[in-house]
Amino acid sequence: MAIIVSANEGGSYTPVEEGTYFALCYGLIDVGDEYSENFDKCSPKFMILWELVGAGTVTVDGKEINRTISKRYSKSLNPKSNLRKDLRAWRGREFTDEELKRFDMCNILGAPCQIQVVNSTNNGKVYSNIAAIMNLPKGMPKPTPTEEKVYWDFEDCEIEDDAWNSIPKWVQEVIKTSETYQYITTNNVGHLSDKRIEDIQSYASYKAYRAKHGDFPVIEGDDEDVPF
Repeated sequence: MAIIVSANEGGSYTPVEEGTYFALCYGLIDVGDEYSENFDKCSPKFMILWELVGAGTVTVDGKEINRTISKRYSKSLNPKSNLRKDLRAWRGREFTDEELKRFDMCNILGAPCQIQVVNSTNNGKVYSNIAAIMNLPKGMPKPTPTEEKVYWDFEDCEIEDDAWNSIPKWVQEVIKTSETYQYITTNNVGHLSDKRIEDIQSYASYKAYRAKHGDFPVIEGDDEDVPF
């Protein structure tokens, strides 16, 4: 598994009531490179998904499951990153020097926590957001999961494999807008750097997709159109 680190649910839905909930991490999904106009660069992102206990349930394929919430992060543990802040509060301790060199995010799959939810309004719609993540009180039993664990990443997985099909559809749509997915499926380099393109070409998702669909032809320009 390859989400190594050195936002919110879209669509039409009923917002989660504000409050603090016990939660379980059930999903860890690579959502690809996202371009920032402010910084004029791409950065790899991933998403963590939690199921919330006490926030109500929904029925999916005849099964009643807890409501869920998510947050998107950059793959960075620098001191100012949201990921480092949230993981430090979740774990209840700071990272060791060794952990900061290489921390496997798969360690959090199935891990319990507390999540504080607040709601905000944008363009007339109410969205549920994560305000804080904390570890469980000592002695508190781990919540019982209602969701199957979901893991997918570009490096080790394939587009449209079994793991891909287990990803919520709205998260798949987020992935499809990424520069990573667009490069793999259309050959559009977008804002990707040469280094990122080289990295992506080594990924299982890239190799499998190109093997299945064929490489993209290079379109040669007409010499008469060259302005010199």
